[in-house]
Amino acid sequence: MRPVLALAALALLAPGLAGCFSPGATTDAPLGATPASTAGLPFPAASAFEVNGTDGKPLDWSRPVETGPYHALPAKVVLMPSFDGVKLALGIYLPDVPNGTKVPVLVDVGPYYGELDDDVGTPAHVRLGKFLIDNLVPHGYAVVQASVRGTGQSEGCNDYLGATEQKDIDAMLTYLGTQPWSSGAVGVIGKSYDGTTAWEAATTGNKYLKTIVPIEGIDSMQQLHFRNGSAETRSLILGEEYYSYGATQGGPGASPDDPQTAARVACPSPFSGPFHAPEGAFGYLTGGGQSGTPADMGPQAQYWQDRDYRERALKSFHGSLFYIHGFQDWNVKPSQGLDIYNQFPGPKKALIGEWAHVHADRASEHPDVRMDWAEMLLRWFDQELKGAKTDTGPAVQVEDTHGNWRAEPVNAYPPLDATPLALHPDASGKLVEKGAQEGTDTLYAPMAEGALPAQVPEAAAKTLLSFTTAPFANETRIAGLPTFHVTVVPRSGGGLLWAELHEVLANGSDIWIGRAQMDLRYAAGGMDPQPVTPGQPLVAKMEFYPLDARLLAGSKLKLVLTQEMAGSDVLPSAQTAPVDVQYGDKATTLTLPIVQRPFEVSRWDNPLWLPALVGAGGAAD
Repeated sequence: MRPVLALAALALLAPGLAGCFSPGATTDAPLGATPASTAGLPFPAASAFEVNGTDGKPLDWSRPVETGPYHALPAKVVLMPSFDGVKLALGIYLPDVPNGTKVPVLVDVGPYYGELDDDVGTPAHVRLGKFLIDNLVPHGYAVVQASVRGTGQSEGCNDYLGATEQKDIDAMLTYLGTQPWSSGAVGVIGKSYDGTTAWEAATTGNKYLKTIVPIEGIDSMQQLHFRNGSAETRSLILGEEYYSYGATQGGPGASPDDPQTAARVACPSPFSGPFHAPEGAFGYLTGGGQSGTPADMGPQAQYWQDRDYRERALKSFHGSLFYIHGFQDWNVKPSQGLDIYNQFPGPKKALIGEWAHVHADRASEHPDVRMDWAEMLLRWFDQELKGAKTDTGPAVQVEDTHGNWRAEPVNAYPPLDATPLALHPDASGKLVEKGAQEGTDTLYAPMAEGALPAQVPEAAAKTLLSFTTAPFANETRIAGLPTFHVTVVPRSGGGLLWAELHEVLANGSDIWIGRAQMDLRYAAGGMDPQPVTPGQPLVAKMEFYPLDARLLAGSKLKLVLTQEMAGSDVLPSAQTAPVDVQYGDKATTLTLPIVQRPFEVSRWDNPLWLPALVGAGGAAD
């Protein structure tokens, strides 16, 4: 049984508007940003934060310790002409600060306003809008809800996370940074697609953008869909789904006869819908790799380059990053964003928990909430948008698989001080440090009855290989990117391997920790598929997704190896056939990044909650 995999969709102002906002009474206050309420204050103790409301039920979301002095004015919905004249819809929420007071701007921009959530003129309940308006506007921030082109009340054809969308965001940043009520400091925050637009904003190099807060956002669409050569299921359809989504939703009151809907349906290339499907199909056939064909659809293709934000964000963005992600987010994978965190040159902060594709502080979505998150955001924005000297808490906070939080001593993740522990699977099913028993097993792909070779009895066919360590004498933490280099002899011109790590507790409970997968055409790594020769040994150099697992004293570590066919978010290889897996110290090695540090129990720690018996490996051996 696989972990439940959410394959759900990664669920500007008109010139004449200047001066329309006249909040508060007229004063002679000098122009300047609103004061930072957290300046000079230490981060509050965990006991300062409420978890439940007066009714005893969990709060909808976290709140800062102090309520700000301002109130939100009624929203102003405006259409801003973008760089090409297409008008984009924004809902602007200003605090009732004295006239002439300039305020920083927080922007959440995405495709869902008026479609899967409230429109831009209503504080959005499902996404971040109402949370930001309730918590940050009172502290002297403007909050903007914006729809990307081709969605909600915005005009034009949706350019799913592409170059046109990035130009729109650039125009939006400039407009919001130059309004009379704006201090000129803008931050972009959002979750999922809206978190991806934060990375898009970073590519623009816009001088008004001071910080981004991507929450489970994508930093590279190509790397989301293709990892180690294996293709994600959504690689075939996601871009076209968003094209169709924008064309069919059409905003409030849309119908097939609605002019805006009709215009979206008629959207021409180069918008993403007509192009994503062949790009995805080509990626599946090649594992997402480079190609010398005239189609030029590999990672070097403009389609994928436009949607890979990493290099441009690192080069062009001179602001700060507050990274928030879940280790169990298999919608936007745990590697997204974290793959460049240690390279990010500016001020940065990270909050990484054992949650899925959800918000960090909503008890309705998951049990391990951080109810100090609103305070973290307030202090982060006070520091990055108001220039205050304030305590934002530990730079990197990480939750492990047993629900315990700890702060990294260095602002980096994966940790820089991890030491490698090499383990070897052997023919007896053990996982040992040395002296692995040599041998070979044939691993068959899970197939329908009757699909096995005639000479192989079904009872003897191994579709899963499992290897277990002796119990660990001491508590052990695996933090970062484990690798699994396995020697295999393919029996055809390809194949797909899937590896999992599990903790087996002393009582026999099985906890799924993390996974890796690889198309054998990418056994050596890199971006170029290589021929796979039947009968010729090769070493598949697999890398796991980032993880942070704390193994309890007395627990065992289990490694599971299968060939993936169905039941996950990865498409089966176009070439699936048996492979012979070789054992021995020199043949196959699992390398674990081990970090040993003491930790203290915190208020935010949770009892063990990750589901037992999850993953291909089943119960303890």
